[in-house]
Amino acid sequence: MAEITREIILGLDRTVTESGCWILKHLEGYPCIYDKKEKRVYKINRIVAHLWHGLDLNNSFDVACHRCNNKRCFNPEHIYRGTDSTNMDDAVLAKTHVQTRKEFHTCGRPYDRVVRRSDGSKERLCSHCRRQSIKKWRTKK
Repeated sequence: MAEITREIILGLDRTVTESGCWILKHLEGYPCIYDKKEKRVYKINRIVAHLWHGLDLNNSFDVACHRCNNKRCFNPEHIYRGTDSTNMDDAVLAKTHVQTRKEFHTCGRPYDRVVRRSDGSKERLCSHCRRQSIKKWRTKK
């Protein structure tokens, strides 16, 4: 990883969007760089987080998160060091997490209740299925 420096990242051929995102030209998905010395592929956003924010590239629990919610962006101002948990929280808040986009329960009825669990997290429920599970639970007693 010693060959890749801030100057190399800043010199990449990129397009700057209206929101300030740096996007590599002619590329879809996560932009990557191949490190010949270590024979390993790194996502550019992880390299940026390493060079600017001290992310440990060998620690899979360190995550490069995007403030802009654009996976192709590698602007150091838009990337910060986080964890899987902070990354999931960001996805839920931005409504990009698959579970937050669902409007209907598996039974086909809409989610119409939100309850708080004992651990403080929230769960969306279908009232009909909730009533059925309570009835089933009561009959077991």
